[in-house]
Amino acid sequence: MRIMILDENSGMRTTLRQLLSGLCDDVVECGSGEEAITLYTHRKPDLVLSEISLPGLDGIETLKSVLRSDPAVRWIFVTEEDDLPIRTDAFDAGAEAYFMKEDMIEVQEYLMRQPATE
Repeated sequence: MRIMILDENSGMRTTLRQLLSGLCDDVVECGSGEEAITLYTHRKPDLVLSEISLPGLDGIETLKSVLRSDPAVRWIFVTEEDDLPIRTDAFDAGAEAYFMKEDMIEVQEYLMRQPATE
């Protein structure tokens, strides 16, 4: 499984990469929505783990942009945004799941339950 990590914080990207150890074959990292859009078209990840608050294009707008080119994108938010309207906007935009960064074990358990892809 190829996973893209979208977070402006390199330390958080490292933490997520460690969390994914053994769960995926390839991890693509990016620090902005614009970079994620470019890399998505070239790398075609099976799943995106994304923060919502990003410099420039936020995570929700980035998801909407990627959905225009790939309606089957699997997008999971891993964020510090604990606000019901933002959570609702994320799901309305097409998010598959939404986790708080403090709940990394839940993220790992969710990913472990996902079917393997080729």
